[in-house]
Amino acid sequence: MKRKFIAAALTGTAILMSAAAVFTWAVWNTNRRYAEKAAPLIYAAERFEQTQGRAAETEAELGWFPTEENNGPFYRRTETGHWEVYFATGFDEERVYGSALRHWINRP
Repeated sequence: MKRKFIAAALTGTAILMSAAAVFTWAVWNTNRRYAEKAAPLIYAAERFEQTQGRAAETEAELGWFPTEENNGPFYRRTETGHWEVYFATGFDEERVYGSALRHWINRP
């Protein structure tokens, strides 16, 4: 009886450790793939800031206000100092009212 209990405990432990390893690998792999996708956006935002010499507050200030012909990508600093990169999808006479893709680049 004692041997069966020990065998069951070891088997359960092995199963749990395997599950934890698979979960850890999945999280790491997802983060790595996201980082690879975000790297060009981070580079573009940093390059944009270097070429502008300062962070612009609005798209209109940049002369990059989205139009029907030019829908992005557009870069701007948020109030917290992070970059917002987006593609515009909706327009009216005064403002852009939608975005198809929004990335928050969490590097102040």
